[in-house]
This record gives sequence, structure tokens and C-alpha cells, in this order.
Amino acid sequence: MYSYVPEHLVGYIIGKNGNGVKKIIKASGVIKIILNVQGMENIPQRSTRSTRISVLRHKSRHPNLQKAD
Repeated sequence: MYSYVPEHLVGYIIGKNGNGVKKIIKASGVIKIILNVQGMENIPQRSTRSTRISVLRHKSRHPNLQKAD
């Protein structure tokens, strides 16, 4: 899963000392957040510059990947 975030908000999401990212990880079960600023020329044109944020979820917390009982 990924989302594009306006560049001026990326620092807000990351937070001081990464606290914003840590809160996202704790609240959502995400195991990794990747900020991809390279290769941004391949995305559709937007009115503001943006950064792609990829989110990798932990298998046991993803509803479609949970093991059936």
C-alpha cells in the first residue's frame, strides 16, 4: 500500500526523532514505512510536489492474510 504526501507535510508525518512514524507503526501494525523520493518523475503530474510513502503491514495484522481457525 502506498500514498503520496505533499512534500511540505512529510516532516510532520515523520515527526521529531521519528515519533510520528513510531505512532503510525504502533497504531496500525505497519512493520515498515519507506519514503521514496527517487523516481518521482514517473508519477502523474500533481499541482504540488509530493513524496511517495510505502507502508508494509505485518502479515498477522492484515485482515486478508490472517490464518483461518
